[in-house]
Amino acid sequence: MVTVLTMPRFGLTMEEGTIISWNVQPGEEFEEKDVLYEVETDKTNLEVEADRHGFLREILIDPLSTVPVGAAVAIVSDTADEPVDRAALELDGVRESVPDIPVTPAAEPPGQVQTAGEPAGILAVPRARKLAKELGVDVALIQGSSAEGRISAEDVTAYYNTVQAKPTDVLSRITGEQDVVRTPINGSRKIIAQRLTQSKQEIPHGYCLYEVDMSCALRLKKGLPYKATVSDMAVFCLSRALASYRVMNDSVQDEYIVHNPQINIGLAMDSGSDLVVPVIHNVEKLSLEQIAQERQRLVELAKVGRLSPSDLENATITLSNLGMFGTTVVIPIINPPQGAILGMGEIRRKVVALDDDSIAVRSMMWLSLAGDHRLMDGAYAARFMQEFVRMIESGIAEIY
Repeated sequence: MVTVLTMPRFGLTMEEGTIISWNVQPGEEFEEKDVLYEVETDKTNLEVEADRHGFLREILIDPLSTVPVGAAVAIVSDTADEPVDRAALELDGVRESVPDIPVTPAAEPPGQVQTAGEPAGILAVPRARKLAKELGVDVALIQGSSAEGRISAEDVTAYYNTVQAKPTDVLSRITGEQDVVRTPINGSRKIIAQRLTQSKQEIPHGYCLYEVDMSCALRLKKGLPYKATVSDMAVFCLSRALASYRVMNDSVQDEYIVHNPQINIGLAMDSGSDLVVPVIHNVEKLSLEQIAQERQRLVELAKVGRLSPSDLENATITLSNLGMFGTTVVIPIINPPQGAILGMGEIRRKVVALDDDSIAVRSMMWLSLAGDHRLMDGAYAARFMQEFVRMIESGIAEIY
């Protein structure tokens, strides 16, 4: 039987995928579980496995090409000599039925995959290679900005802007200005742009800002028999506060309020080339040590681009900590369909006035909550934040 392989959907939010490379070529035989091709989604890189034995008859989508979910990508058959009737295979457009194909994370970090003609040792993420090809840039001339020397799409754009772009008109020759360089918004940046634009247009954001004393939390952190971060403590307290204020864990979808039974906290983090939000699931059931271990696992996978779809799905609220970058106050944007996001700034030593009018030096941090006003009123969000602040300022030691 001759059939068509289509671009599978990896996660509910995926709309398109980029084929990075084909592991099987036309005419070659493959077995069940063999990796047929690698796909870059808006969140991560994944390998698509064969669900049965067969032969690859024709590749329909070239490497580094982006196609929508359900689009035909290849023709396969059970035997090597079956006739192929292209007219009967519905190759054009998007098919209504999207197969559930088993997938596994890419075998190698995405930054270490080389394309034909690249010198050995060059580390470049797939999006960077694709952009370099479009701009006619030799990636061998680009210095990667990450700690591992990996080249990102931003590195390619920066190189092109400073070296490759040449003045071409009279005005630019006179003023010394270079031509404007335009690159398409795609991949994860495209999804981020769409969601956050939707968020600011459709969700009425309400904000609560609090300056909290982190002295107790830092003392507890120092005395723990295992390694935990301030973010881990915040996730721990956030899950406990959400158990008492369940509306903060709800979301608005279409014309309904969805009451999420689980508390799944997304952690906004910089992967080195893009923003990713891996998720700690069922946080209310985890100890502080378990939260710390799970966060570390997600961080390590994010660094090499090997987060699985399940690591990135079903967050009910997000925590965004930019304190490590010296940010004082974070004003975050809700990631739909979630109903809230909590921002954390840098912990700074400062002089404060205590309740007895004495002066002391304390480790202070700004917290900022953005809540969906369709779900909650300001007073409800404020009471939730009071409970969270109480826990992280002093109650965490009692809970722990």
